[in-house]
Amino acid sequence: MSQYCITPAEVIDACVSFAEWEQELEEMYYQHCIDNIHFICPCVHLSNHITQEATHVGAPSCSSQWPLEQTIRDIKFNLCQPSNAMANFTEICVLCCQVNALKAILPQFDTNDNLHPHGSFNVGDGYVLLHGWDKKPQQAHGLEAAIISDFLHCPAPKFRWWSCLRLPNGQIACSTWREKESSAENVRTSHNAKFHVHGIDCFGEVQYFMQLAVEDNEPEDVDDELYNMDE
Repeated sequence: MSQYCITPAEVIDACVSFAEWEQELEEMYYQHCIDNIHFICPCVHLSNHITQEATHVGAPSCSSQWPLEQTIRDIKFNLCQPSNAMANFTEICVLCCQVNALKAILPQFDTNDNLHPHGSFNVGDGYVLLHGWDKKPQQAHGLEAAIISDFLHCPAPKFRWWSCLRLPNGQIACSTWREKESSAENVRTSHNAKFHVHGIDCFGEVQYFMQLAVEDNEPEDVDDELYNMDE
């Protein structure tokens, strides 16, 4: 539900998953007993309505509080006249709505000129490494070097760290390398990842992204991009 584009089939799957999760949680913690209802937070029940609202107002990533705050901030930066601030703000909102309506009616005019921003690297298959990146190549040590050596079947070379990776669905995966440099109150944690190991769902923190050269004789299902995770 956090992606920008979502299909009706994905909405149905999410609705079923939320309903099952809510029922199991309520049966486990308060067992439908009124005396124990204070153990359940309102967000547990509200999560079951996310998919229903998505069919009316769009994906939560576009209609929740965070993107709305960012939209208001972006519009505020477009205010050029300090007088009649609210009137100017309203006019900018109207222009944005008109542009969005035209793009929805005529998709051919909805061109994204920022697919490959300055300082990015197009990996291929819809993956793009985004700025920032380390100016000096780093040498891996310890367990990191062992994992990379096993992946490449050769000693781990020096490589540059990248902070973010844009996925084919438009989402941006971040890493702890950049987030840990900011204060906790100014960071929205987005470096946690879910991945599969031998058919088992695992969770970890993405430490950084990097670009490695892989020989052509490697298996086809091996990605050129490898990121280090701290389980």
